[in-house]
Amino acid sequence: MSAVAHANLVLARVPAEIWDFILGPLQGDGSTLHACALTCNAWLFAARMYLFRTVRLTRKSTADFRSFVDKTPAIGYCVRTLQLEIDADPDFALLKHMPYVAKLTLTEWLLRHTVNDALTDYLGRIEALELRNCNMLVPELPRLLAACHELASLSLREVYWPLEVLDVGIRRRPLRKLPDNLPVGAPLRVQGTSIADCAQFVYRFLARSTALVPSPHLALQLPAPIETGELLKRWGSTLTHFRLTVGYIKEEEGGPDRLTPCSLADNPELRSLTIKQKHANGLHKWIIEMLKTIRSPHFRELKIIAPAERQKCWQKALSALVASDGHCHADYLAFTIELHYCTKDPPEHLQKYVDDTLALEKPPGVDFNVTTVADPLPAPSPPRDS
Repeated sequence: MSAVAHANLVLARVPAEIWDFILGPLQGDGSTLHACALTCNAWLFAARMYLFRTVRLTRKSTADFRSFVDKTPAIGYCVRTLQLEIDADPDFALLKHMPYVAKLTLTEWLLRHTVNDALTDYLGRIEALELRNCNMLVPELPRLLAACHELASLSLREVYWPLEVLDVGIRRRPLRKLPDNLPVGAPLRVQGTSIADCAQFVYRFLARSTALVPSPHLALQLPAPIETGELLKRWGSTLTHFRLTVGYIKEEEGGPDRLTPCSLADNPELRSLTIKQKHANGLHKWIIEMLKTIRSPHFRELKIIAPAERQKCWQKALSALVASDGHCHADYLAFTIELHYCTKDPPEHLQKYVDDTLALEKPPGVDFNVTTVADPLPAPSPPRDS
């Protein structure tokens, strides 16, 4: 028996769950995975599945990776997550050699007809699509959504509709209003939708169009109040888990109205609410106002993610909830505060604040929990391709 045949036999005898238990934790440790691959042929094939599970390509690295796949086609079958920087693979030809890609991320692309004609051929088998810092012509977003058939997760981060075509490919102008004649395809149904820092027209399109069916999970980051309200009404009773990331909050009466609490009265099936607050000013009043709008009898989980250095603000939130006799319409609420810090060790005073918080009187039916999380220090930005 050849060495390759013997390796395949060993690989087949070991359950995938065992390989995942052994090699899964090494997903981001390329040097250790390389060492595992050198052990024997059986380990080579197993380690290769994790070495190439996630692939990120730029314009400079695409040619080398394409040559690598041409010489070793099995590599393409290992890729599950593919991240393509701007114009890394303009015709998306590599997707022909990666039949098991489940998640596709496009970063800084200008999505237009010449790109989308090639892309739509492969979107039918993608389970998760993420667009980051992308610009597109007006009809292209509904066109892309119509090409997705197996999509379970859609993430739009900094997606803009800056242009509409007057004379095809020649004259363009800024978009002033949402057109009424956008292409309509079969409605796309996903489990989770995430929208972050997008143009207002993207929010309005998703709120008013039938191209995307409301999903049980919805995540919004730094949205405008009007667009947030429209989306929550559109999602209605479908919404069960809502995550909202907000910036500054109005703290004092008469101060600038930086963000108005959104109403959750139109979401009768809501079960969990997560609020991530980057700047915790006015957080306690804002949360109380939002909780008063909840009408769902199924609401059970509330989580606040806040910076640890703003202890007084999140302690005010806890104190306000304790003092409030109408935090929601549920008979039980699991309330968690997740405090993030960016130092190697937790701040010395943090544990005292946590202990003092847990010692607060708990209202009936409310279970308090406080956790601390160390955020990794920001990594230096890689040099951009020329």
